Amino acid sequence: MTVDVQALRRAVSPDRLIAIMVHPVPIPPDAPEIDAVVELLRHPAMIFGPGGSEDGIDARCKYASWDTLADYLDILERRRNVSVTYVRHLLHLAAHFTHRLGVKRSGPALLTVFDAEDVVSIRYEMPVHLSQTDAYEHTMAFWSELAYVDLLQPPFLLHFVDQPEG
Repeated sequence: MTVDVQALRRAVSPDRLIAIMVHPVPIPPDAPEIDAVVELLRHPAMIFGPGGSEDGIDARCKYASWDTLADYLDILERRRNVSVTYVRHLLHLAAHFTHRLGVKRSGPALLTVFDAEDVVSIRYEMPVHLSQTDAYEHTMAFWSELAYVDLLQPPFLLHFVDQPEG
């Protein structure tokens, strides 16, 4: 059997795999990774750049507190197989994605924890200087890149938005 390589579809974006080679910001050897992830979620300016918030808040937490977030991340790991290492890398991949496309933040991020009947999921909204439609298209493009290399995990989703929900 032969395969006509000319007939195969080429990847839409040949630079998709470059994002996989993003190296996360190192954490101190004695610091637990979960604490580093909570800090990245609480202070996205560390990797996404400044958010332009007038009140100085870099991120908000809805339906939870920053103090309890580590517990929810632990539940994601134990029950849904979404590790804090995955979340850490996802944040860096998203930051690389925005930098690659020249997209800038436009306000504080919003982390929302959904906890209902033993099912926990987290939504992380990153406001960007784009219209609602363009922010949605960037989210879909980012998810497509993650899915292309089997890295999209629905229990923890990062969205680009024009304005966070609340």
